[in-house]
Amino acid sequence: MPSRVPVPALATALAPLAFLELRKDDLTVKFFSILATLGTPQDITMQELRIECFFPGDATTEALMRRLAAASSPPVFRP
Repeated sequence: MPSRVPVPALATALAPLAFLELRKDDLTVKFFSILATLGTPQDITMQELRIECFFPGDATTEALMRRLAAASSPPVFRP
């Protein structure tokens, strides 16, 4: 095993999450996701439907996402 791969200490409890960490220059954001799958769909076209939602993995990412959401204008739907 390469020496750069971190090995978790077995004595400490690990969170049951796998984080997606993205870095660009000095900005780092961290997310975790939840994947939902329909268990017993009644329609064959929904059998492969999966929905993945990403959530902030730390307070810094949450604050950044809230600022970005507040700065963007809401979509305008026209019939």
